Amino acid sequence: MTALGGFYNRMSMLKVGLSHVVGLKGKGRLLWFVLVFPKPVELMVRTPYGNMRFPDGFFYAVKPNYEPETRRLISLLRGCLFVDVGAHAGVYSILAGKNGNKVIALEPDPRTFRCLRENLVMNRVDAETYPYAAWREDGFVDLEFGKQSSLTRTKVGTSVRAVTLDTILGGRIPDLVKIDVEDSELEVLKGMTKTLKAATHMKVVYEALGKEHSANAKEFLQRFDYTSELLERWGSASMPEWGNYVAQKAPLKGIRSSTD
Repeated sequence: MTALGGFYNRMSMLKVGLSHVVGLKGKGRLLWFVLVFPKPVELMVRTPYGNMRFPDGFFYAVKPNYEPETRRLISLLRGCLFVDVGAHAGVYSILAGKNGNKVIALEPDPRTFRCLRENLVMNRVDAETYPYAAWREDGFVDLEFGKQSSLTRTKVGTSVRAVTLDTILGGRIPDLVKIDVEDSELEVLKGMTKTLKAATHMKVVYEALGKEHSANAKEFLQRFDYTSELLERWGSASMPEWGNYVAQKAPLKGIRSSTD
């Protein structure tokens, strides 16, 4: 880290406290951000999980109304194994880890992975972390890292190491796997077939960005006797398939949908 970057990252900690005291709003708050956080320095934000660093200001994931059902499901875990695929800065990894669960987190974007590791250490969460893309086979995959670190897509771009979840898990069976990989969820599922077959009570939460995306994931999981249900929708009425789904072999009971 450059001296200038170190200075502004230290200043970001000061901002966390001052912003709560000063209570700047609107344009005043925007000006404060511009002065204290010149690009591309990461933002340090106080969250319900502790102080966290985000690579590009992408911190709406900590808001109470962001994926409440997914958050609820993860918050119920105790003494379990949680796998966070596309962990980003680690919001869900920290939520699971602070409740005494074992955490495995994967994040292929180098900028975001650095924040993920720092956040886990800063919040005293012991986790296995991998700077890899979860994929259908071990090897390499080309990813396009967008200007916003949450948008990492499988297009011609930077070649990163790819691994299957079966390889990462090595026979371990998670209690919950969350997959958020910008429309490549099916490729991740194809790389965990041994785990899908062996598991009996594992839940899989996956993101779907449309009807075809949702149908392909559901159809694949059905081959292993998994039933999928909509967990929460974040699209409009014209995009009913957009949202997070949860899949499990056993009949899904006690899963509330935020769209009910």
